[in-house]
Amino acid sequence: EAGILMPMLIMMTKKGPDGAAADFDVKDQMPWKMNCDMADSVIAATQGKSYALTPDHFVSATFHGEENGKVKCLSEWQINFVMQNYFAKNVFLSHTSEHVQELWSQLVSTHAHAMLTFVFPNMDPFSPDAFALVADVRAALELETQRLSATEPGIEFITFSPGSVLMDLIDVTSGQLPLCFIGCAFVCLTLIAIWFGSVFIPVKLILTVVVPITWTYGAGLYVYEDGYLDWVNYPGIHTTGHAGLDWTVPMFTLTFMMGLALDYEIFLFERVREFRDEGFGDCESIQLGLAATGGTISSAGLIMALTFVAQMLGSIPVTNQMGFILVFSILVDTFVVRSILVPAILSLVPCTNYWPTKMPEPRFLWLADHKTTPFDDVDEDELEDEDEEEDEDEDDE
Repeated sequence: EAGILMPMLIMMTKKGPDGAAADFDVKDQMPWKMNCDMADSVIAATQGKSYALTPDHFVSATFHGEENGKVKCLSEWQINFVMQNYFAKNVFLSHTSEHVQELWSQLVSTHAHAMLTFVFPNMDPFSPDAFALVADVRAALELETQRLSATEPGIEFITFSPGSVLMDLIDVTSGQLPLCFIGCAFVCLTLIAIWFGSVFIPVKLILTVVVPITWTYGAGLYVYEDGYLDWVNYPGIHTTGHAGLDWTVPMFTLTFMMGLALDYEIFLFERVREFRDEGFGDCESIQLGLAATGGTISSAGLIMALTFVAQMLGSIPVTNQMGFILVFSILVDTFVVRSILVPAILSLVPCTNYWPTKMPEPRFLWLADHKTTPFDDVDEDELEDEDEEEDEDEDDE
């Protein structure tokens, strides 16, 4: 089984009032009894579950085998006799004494102040069952530590396993990811507000960031969790058993997608503001800005999307998932958010796009009741005089 190669370790030790290691001799019978009780508590905590443990899953210097449904606790004097008695070591139990001594050296610290117990669960060490087992073992060890605190203060049981390391890593990073996203968004939107001199434009732009992110991760779950594209039979968009979307994908793509969304939106709004400074109306500036940047942003989005398509050509599921998330996000941001959502949001109370900066009075309006064009300020007589002068020049030639 996969789990045999990656055991769970449970360490029994003792701490003093200051938190440092205290004098503790695990060679006494009392620590042996406490270690046996700990194993029984762990076994009881997993009963009735798919990953239920039995005494055969444990390797310890203090117990071996099963007795009346519990671990069979050994006597300290028996082990010492086998390891230290001359006749046991050299005549009657030489091989047993050698093996016990080797086990003792691996499970007990040099100064005998800490003891290890190995647990070999028959499961994938990184599966959901492994994570559930870690949680159950930790809870059982915590209860056992509390029970012993009245009679043996300072005794504690600590567990370690590859599954527990990954479980803690997922918990820490998942808990910090929202804070990282909020902090990154706050810094970016503050800089945008300062750069454009507008209070409300960051509020409008944050909507253009949140919406595509939710759409993108929703599409990722739709493809890799629900498997609605499995019929295509292409590895890049195929589910991997029941694993779903890997936990590392949001870690590596969330802030990237936020930066990508803000990048295109800033480029668009910069052109909108330029047209507004030139005297075009609020809605007219949005229309012109969208038209002026459409080709550039669309080309840039396609180039970047085609670049990340390469991540979907391999056979590594995590790489395929990140490639799909990035490509989908880029395409949505390029052709939906930038061309539809951003202009729509900017058109809502458009005067707030620049407040408190004072913009010039609009002179060119063709989307309002009063329609004017850039040519409305030109005198028609001047245009006729210019046409006559051009005709005379042509006749002279």
